[in-house]
Amino acid sequence: MPDKASVESSPAKAGLRILVVDDEADIRESLEYLLLQEGYLVETAPDATEGLRKIESGRYDLVLLDLMMPDRSGLDVLRDVRRKDRETPIFVITAY
Repeated sequence: MPDKASVESSPAKAGLRILVVDDEADIRESLEYLLLQEGYLVETAPDATEGLRKIESGRYDLVLLDLMMPDRSGLDVLRDVRRKDRETPIFVITAY
């Protein structure tokens, strides 16, 4: 996987930040790789707790949020985020 500094970003995507929250390492890393290849700035979180911490402390242009995680449901995280932030787009994803 290329490091973030080595990926060229297109001007239209430069600076757009995406957070991927998924407990499945293969899915999380695959999404990160694909999004980096498209020129996005990508951060990841391996569980709902870490994802929620990152969402509360940062600003993202999009959040990809797994529905089923061992520590919390993605829908629970979505509800918590929406109480404070109604603007950030959040896509709930699942392998089920």
